[in-house]
Amino acid sequence: MPLTHVRVPQHLKPVFEQAQEFVERYFAEQRAIPERGTLEVRGERYVLVRAASLSVEFHQTFRRFYGDDDETRGVVHALLFDVAHAMGLADAESFAKRMNLSEPIARLSAGPLHFARAGWAFVDISEESRPTPDEGFFLLFDHPYSFESDAWLSANKVTEAPVCTMNAGYSSGWCEHSFGVPLVAVEILCRAKGDEACRFIMATPSRIEAQIARYAERHPEHAPSIARCEVPGFLSQRTDRELLRRNLELEQRAQERARKLVSINEQLKHDIAVREKTEAALSASIELNERLIEALPGGVVYVTAEGAVVRANADACRILGLSWDELTQRYTNQFDTVYEDGSPAHVADYPVTRAILTGQTQPATTLGVRKPDGETSWAVFRAVPTREPATQAVNGAVVTFYDITERKRFEDKLRHAQKLESLGVLAGGLAHDFNNLLVSILGNASYGRSLVVSQNPDLAEVFADIETGARRAAELTKQMLDYAGQSKVRVESVDLSVMVQEMMKLLKALIPKQVQVRYQFQDALPSLLADATQIRQVVMNLITNAAEAMEDDSANRLVISLEQRHLTREALERFLGEETEPGPYVCLEVEDTGVGMSPETVARVFDPFFSTKFKGRGLGMAAVLGIVRSHHGAIGVDSREGQGTKVTVLWPVRSSEHGNAQVLDRARGSILVVDDDEGVRAVLRRALTGEGYNVVAASDASIGLRLFERHREVISLVIMDVTMPGVSGFDAVKTIRSRGSRVPVILSSGYEVDSTLATALGVERVLAKPYDILALLEAVEAMLSSSA
Repeated sequence: MPLTHVRVPQHLKPVFEQAQEFVERYFAEQRAIPERGTLEVRGERYVLVRAASLSVEFHQTFRRFYGDDDETRGVVHALLFDVAHAMGLADAESFAKRMNLSEPIARLSAGPLHFARAGWAFVDISEESRPTPDEGFFLLFDHPYSFESDAWLSANKVTEAPVCTMNAGYSSGWCEHSFGVPLVAVEILCRAKGDEACRFIMATPSRIEAQIARYAERHPEHAPSIARCEVPGFLSQRTDRELLRRNLELEQRAQERARKLVSINEQLKHDIAVREKTEAALSASIELNERLIEALPGGVVYVTAEGAVVRANADACRILGLSWDELTQRYTNQFDTVYEDGSPAHVADYPVTRAILTGQTQPATTLGVRKPDGETSWAVFRAVPTREPATQAVNGAVVTFYDITERKRFEDKLRHAQKLESLGVLAGGLAHDFNNLLVSILGNASYGRSLVVSQNPDLAEVFADIETGARRAAELTKQMLDYAGQSKVRVESVDLSVMVQEMMKLLKALIPKQVQVRYQFQDALPSLLADATQIRQVVMNLITNAAEAMEDDSANRLVISLEQRHLTREALERFLGEETEPGPYVCLEVEDTGVGMSPETVARVFDPFFSTKFKGRGLGMAAVLGIVRSHHGAIGVDSREGQGTKVTVLWPVRSSEHGNAQVLDRARGSILVVDDDEGVRAVLRRALTGEGYNVVAASDASIGLRLFERHREVISLVIMDVTMPGVSGFDAVKTIRSRGSRVPVILSSGYEVDSTLATALGVERVLAKPYDILALLEAVEAMLSSSA
């Protein structure tokens, strides 16, 4: 429906069009019932009043009673304004409920339309208006066809002051309810006194006079007329003229103060509520951010534009090896960092530096940060710039980094192992082919020497030199086979404590006299199943290297340690080895206070023919690694320049499932012992190894079955306990038989054994616990003899 009953700024038209449609429907239901003296609009009673009686004639009547002076005119003006203001408040509330309106502008929209339909006036709202629900409210509007001006003009009455008092009161009452702030309207121009229009200014009581003054400044041509307007007061019930005036003034002031106090109080309550809500939300947000930062799987730090670290989570402190206080007192240029190739990293290349300088998010960069303890933490760093909300200038950066130290250590170890494996394959192939050539060289040299020994002694010496050179070459090929882990292993029981002490007597001459030698041997170390010759070579190489790294100085010392350790899978990952499994190990450590090695040298220490000495010394540590690997052990080197070197070798204790086919290579055969009692296993191992048998022991049937499958080709006999946790001895033998093996089995038990079941499983001998060693050995000899 086009907007016809009111004139408003363009942006308000949609709201007023909706209100016009409602008001039209509302007044369409108007009916008069004279016989009942009622006039109804949509069921609500209205009253028609002559316009003149509420304006010009009301003024005339009042003046007859109280006189025709300014004071009387003020009383009449205040009375009409007050009544109309109350009517506007009530009608606005009624229409807001009917139309279900809550927005201030929407509530306002029905007022001018109702105004026009009720015959008060047409409303024309100026574009200069700024109706807002606060102290800044300003409304400039005209009332063409005002009923009050028309009444005065029709009566040909002359007036010097504006007369549209009820129009002003009704309008301000309606807007006051709509916007929720105290409002007063003043007619500044009036047609009844000869002005071009009936024009009104509406504002809060505290600002109405200032708004009128501003209008007069903008429109000086209207200044004389504006000077006659006045802000309306309120009527008291007292008829005494003096009291009436005072009461009106006091009432006006009190009302204004009350409205101000209510407004201020409500605004204060609102501001406090908003502030409390904002502070609570901010506190909750800060707490949530703190928890999120601490929960993140990695380091998070905030760096200012100057490079100062001012915030860090616990993971950041852990990765960088600093306390919170230490970290938050540092600048980015105070960290010692390296690239992946080991070269020093530049501060200008840090992601955080680039983020601050460019204002752009920086991609991942891997850097190593040296911690105060000398270790290097490796992490993947990313950086995001932060900005000032107002200026959008970069004021710092948030840096996140994920710890990859363990992953990098594993990758380096894997690459090293792969390199050594490749070199080992090459060395083994070369050694085998070279041995074939040496057989030919040695054979022909020996044969040639036998032919010329009597005829030409000089040639015999030449052939002898050829044989000597070939034998030395054979020694080198043996070292190559050791490195490749392909040399023949002759297994025997080795007491490492005794071996080291015996060798130290022979190697004493190699150690500088002033160097202090200390031994730290754990008592009752288990014996090793190993090749004694190869173990001696390892010990000799380690002690020789340590001795050559130290000068003849009393401040230097050599520490040789032996102890048994139980190593977890995580602990073994720090060592270089092959097929190592968690379990017990005899640990040999040789530690010196010599010159030490750089990280780059440590990384190459196991490379074939690599040496820091003045000239090559064969395969050295490469051969040591090969021997350790062939025994399924592990080795680690810890060294720092100027602080010495510690080499740790782990020899597996072969009392559980840590067996291997190379160790089980004895002429008398290999016996698998499965018993959950450690004491029984120890007795059987000593008794059987003393008779020349290889023994591999398992603490339960599940481990025993795995060992049997791994070494079934060399196991000649199984001694199986019947009663064990988990899988029983009978079930284990059933599994062995189900896999097609007819290996001889001796059952042992402290309980009565079902002979029928034993026979069904092909078990011919049962040892009842307790039994003596003679009975054990007799049973073993009998079973091995019958199966030969």
